[in-house]
Amino acid sequence: MYIALYIVWGQINEARESYRWLRGPHYNIEPELEAQKEALDEASRNRVSFLTAIRSKAAIKGLLIAFGLMFFQQLSGVNAIIFYSGSIFETAGSTLDSSVATIIVGTMQVVAVFVSTLIVDRLGRRMLLLISSVAMCFTTLVLGVYFNMKIHNTSGVDSIGWLPLVSICLFIILFSLGFGPIPWMMMGEIFDNQVKSVAGSSACLFNWLMAFVVTKFFSDIQDALGTDMTFWIFSIICAIGVAFVFFIVPETKGKTLEQIQIELGGGSERSSRDLPGSKS
Repeated sequence: MYIALYIVWGQINEARESYRWLRGPHYNIEPELEAQKEALDEASRNRVSFLTAIRSKAAIKGLLIAFGLMFFQQLSGVNAIIFYSGSIFETAGSTLDSSVATIIVGTMQVVAVFVSTLIVDRLGRRMLLLISSVAMCFTTLVLGVYFNMKIHNTSGVDSIGWLPLVSICLFIILFSLGFGPIPWMMMGEIFDNQVKSVAGSSACLFNWLMAFVVTKFFSDIQDALGTDMTFWIFSIICAIGVAFVFFIVPETKGKTLEQIQIELGGGSERSSRDLPGSKS
């Protein structure tokens, strides 16, 4: 690191001395020093400003994908379900102790995340996102139907007190297989190096903002609209998430950064010279 800084600052003799200290007095440092200078010169020639890079079509679409995935991850209601699982089970009138049910949900989440690491490179990011969002849409729909039946004292609802636990466990499992880890994984895959740090950080900030909003206002929405309507809202958002993944999110499995940038930029035959910061 210090050697590179010496070269950038034009202090070649100091860089040469650092190489001698690192490699030893009998090592021919000149080829390595020259290679380092050429690499830094190349990086300097290809550097563009962040504002220039962020205006590229690939960067704009990358931001759309990143913020969209974070939005649907949190607005699926996952944190509300996890944080309020005990009260949800109590509201549902489940015969299973709420603390035991919460432990079961947490265990399912841990197992699902582990399984996700094993299959994400086999099925692909996009496929797991689609499976995950469809499953979340269905399970929150079922939860909404159950609570609607509970509110209206529908005949036979007490005999299916197990349904909320099964639905929430399925929700957590499928969330943890797809929409839980994959948006974070894709943050490192869809952005060019020149915008990755700022774009990824802003998407992360947006994620936590959405998590705060859902967690903060879940109880208020539940009190105002009812538990059934709250879960139906989550279901509708998950359904929109299915369409978002299907039409907007590309598959990144097995692709290089250059290939992903070309795909996000809308080209199929463009060369790497067209990418921001690449050598012309």
